[in-house]
Amino acid sequence: MESIIFKYINFLLPRHNCVIIPDFGGFITNIEPAKYTNNKILPPTYTISFNKELGHDDGILISHIHRNECISYNIATKKVKEEVFTIRKTLLTERIFECGKVGRLELDDYNNIIFITNPVIIHPQLWGLTHTELYPLAGIYNSEGKRKNASRLKHALGTTAAIAATVLLFIAPSTSIIDSSNTNKQEASFVQSLTKSFRSSANIQASKTESTASLVSTTNKANLEEEDIHAEKTVPSRKYHIIIGGEDNTARANSLLKKIQNSDFPHAKIIQSADRYRISAKSFDDKKTAESFLENFRKENPKYETAWLFSTRNK
Repeated sequence: MESIIFKYINFLLPRHNCVIIPDFGGFITNIEPAKYTNNKILPPTYTISFNKELGHDDGILISHIHRNECISYNIATKKVKEEVFTIRKTLLTERIFECGKVGRLELDDYNNIIFITNPVIIHPQLWGLTHTELYPLAGIYNSEGKRKNASRLKHALGTTAAIAATVLLFIAPSTSIIDSSNTNKQEASFVQSLTKSFRSSANIQASKTESTASLVSTTNKANLEEEDIHAEKTVPSRKYHIIIGGEDNTARANSLLKKIQNSDFPHAKIIQSADRYRISAKSFDDKKTAESFLENFRKENPKYETAWLFSTRNK
């Protein structure tokens, strides 16, 4: 059996990252960033988890039903309570409850509610992304460089062989001509000229090779410097916030924030997304650090035992 409210939850989760069914539990989205492994870039992954401790009404689900079905807020609240009653009854009798595209709920041997996310569910922002094969640029460049150097060497050897053959061609006939000293002088002058030409050609070729090597070295150095600059500018892709309350309009959110700042957390702030204003007690760049802090935070602050983790993308 599928409840109509899970159609709303499936629609709301990508927008709000957390949607709570009052007096039942909250559904939270988790997006793991893209990973590079074995010469492949794997796209981000999207999963949904369930936390039965999140039972307070954050207003997202009921407000959406109220607007979408054009019914009063009280009637929408009553409708959600009836749906929760149906879900609990179905779990007790059938031990399983289908949640549409979101996943399914099951009851274990100890009557604990377990949520199993739909493995093929896709976040709208990740639609169409697939893995991409990527190979290190340095390896490709070195391979190309070796082929180019081999080609240059082959060309240089060919030029040298051609010059040597030309020299021999002109020298060989002259060995039998010894009639006059003037002829010998002309031959010596011609050979000397060819020798100078050969040396000049070799020097030019060597100069070109050195210039190419210098250019390659400069290019590699520039690439390394550019990579270092990019590495220094890298910032975390997401921010993780400890959420302790929320409202659906600015006035109520500011009022709640002021109350929390005066009584408990003076550095609390508002995290705004779409039409929701959440109150954050503290923010982190690292997810594991945030999760560890949240666990201790709930123990040390029983008043906020339903606090939860909310992530946003850094701009």
